[in-house]
Amino acid sequence: MPDTPASANSPARQGWGLAQRWAARLMPGRPPAPARPVTGPPAPTPTSAPKTVLDYIDERTIVLDIDETDRDAVIRRLAGLMASTGIVVDEDAVVRAALERECTSTTGIGEGIAIPHAQCDGATAPVLAFARSTTGVDWHSLDDAPAHLIFMIAVPVAAADTEHLKVLAQLSRSLMKPSFRASIEMAATPADVLAALASSVRPAVSPDR
Repeated sequence: MPDTPASANSPARQGWGLAQRWAARLMPGRPPAPARPVTGPPAPTPTSAPKTVLDYIDERTIVLDIDETDRDAVIRRLAGLMASTGIVVDEDAVVRAALERECTSTTGIGEGIAIPHAQCDGATAPVLAFARSTTGVDWHSLDDAPAHLIFMIAVPVAAADTEHLKVLAQLSRSLMKPSFRASIEMAATPADVLAALASSVRPAVSPDR
């Protein structure tokens, strides 16, 4: 059955618009590099597959059916998962950055989704973590609904470039699909969450349902 988008004026649709604007603020483009004189034909540019959210998350940073019911405790739990990968080297700094961001405005964007984030050098590279809450967490969300699906992003200050904006856009597009949300709501293992992400972000033969 096709996913039915929220109406243009619904709180959910307004929330997704806010999420997109948030992504643009989180990772603004860098200023262009100064031009260098051309001394010969340009060297061939190595080609590589474009990055997806799957490059920033793995089973170590996924936890299902958490016991925590407090927003700040969930952020600390996810920062701890990030630290277990070695990518986050200052867990406390990541927690502080994420909580400071929440003081500016909520990252609970509605529809049971929250996307907390931290931009600080406590992370040496972009990393993504996911937590699922059965009972729900009060995230002061735009629609006042508790958050059940929580994706947390940490990026170093120097990582604010367009590549990561594209990855953020991928995550937002995936979360807008009821079929994807249903998949991660029913996931039995972290591997199931990764499989749902892979199905959502990788090109398919037919358009996404």
